[in-house]
Parts: sequence; structure tokens; C-alpha cells
Amino acid sequence: MLTLVVTIFVGPLIIAQLLNIIQHNQLHNAKNLWTLIALYGASELWSSVIGWRLVLYLAWTFETAMQRDLYAQCFSKLTNQTLFFHSNKFGGSLVSQTNKLVGAVESFWDTIIWSVLPLVVSLVGSIIILSTLLWQYALFLLIFSIVFSIVVYYGSKPMAKLTKKEAKASNKLNGQLADVISNVLAVKSSGAEATEQKFFSQKPSTLGEIQAST
Repeated sequence: MLTLVVTIFVGPLIIAQLLNIIQHNQLHNAKNLWTLIALYGASELWSSVIGWRLVLYLAWTFETAMQRDLYAQCFSKLTNQTLFFHSNKFGGSLVSQTNKLVGAVESFWDTIIWSVLPLVVSLVGSIIILSTLLWQYALFLLIFSIVFSIVVYYGSKPMAKLTKKEAKASNKLNGQLADVISNVLAVKSSGAEATEQKFFSQKPSTLGEIQAST
């Protein structure tokens, strides 16, 4: 949070102060000129060198630990299921679902850390700063942000349903492929290549129809 505030607001505010001094030709009597220059250098050092490298390290450590714990939980959950559960599930499909789950959680936190959080900080900070200068514009920005968020939330619901269907179809496709390859000796020994090919060829068309609808 500190790195975001320094990057988004502190540096530009110092630049604005320096430009104001230059614009009004006050370089000769600006007592805090070197102080502003030093503060800008410190803010750039923190935001560009120290802060973001610290953020990258913490985010990488957090995601690595999260993936490890999530894989361990999925492994424990799957191995503790009954034989009836595994006899009615494709092994490859379970692996595919596990990988998709871990990937989705990682993508979710990447979106929060690198997209949502900077947007929220910049928006809230802008509203606070503008409220001290022109409260009408700050109020308009707040109302517009709320309305825009509501529209995006409800507008993304149909896409979420289609994405869920696509994920299920993709899991079935990957599971069937993985299981056939894993049991290729049994398939060949029983001469079931044509049957498996016919069954497998139906999966890409189903997945393609769902992807086309999205």
C-alpha cells in the first residue's frame, strides 16, 4: 500500500510543486527547492527500486506458499475419497481440475494485487485530493465509479456462467485424453481405438460450441 501511494501520488505531487516554482519564476528564493528535489529522489528510489522489488518478493512468496498449501489440500481431499468416487471419475479430469483450480486462484490474487488494488488506491486517493480542491468533481467521480462497478458486476454474470461451462467441457476433454494415453495398452489390447476416437471426437466440438458462444 505504501509503495502504491508513493508511486501514484507522492512523486507527481512533488513534480507539481517544482513546476509551480519554475512557472512563477521563484527559483532564486525557493527555500525548499532542494528539499523537494531530495524528496522526489527518495520517492523514486523507493517506488522504482526498493518498494516494487519488495512487493514482487512478497507476492512471489505468498503465491508459492499458497500453491503448495492448495496442492496439499487437493491431494489430501482426493486421496481420502472412496473407491466409488474414483471409479466414476476420470483420473486425468481430476488432475486437470486441480491444475485449473490452482491456476484460477493464482490468477485471482494476481488480479487483486496488480490490478484491483492499484485501481482502488488511485481512485480513493484521487477522490480525497479532489475533494479538497473541487468537491463537485470528486462527488461525480465517486458516483460514476459506483455506477460503473455495478454495471460491470452484473454485466459479467452471463460471461461467468459460460466460462464455467467451458471449464467443465475442457476438464472432460483433458481428462479423456489423459486417461486414454495412460491406458493406451488396455485400449489397444481390446481393439477399442475406433470407439475411443469416436467418443473423444465429440468433446472438441462441444468445447468449440461453448467457446464460440463466449
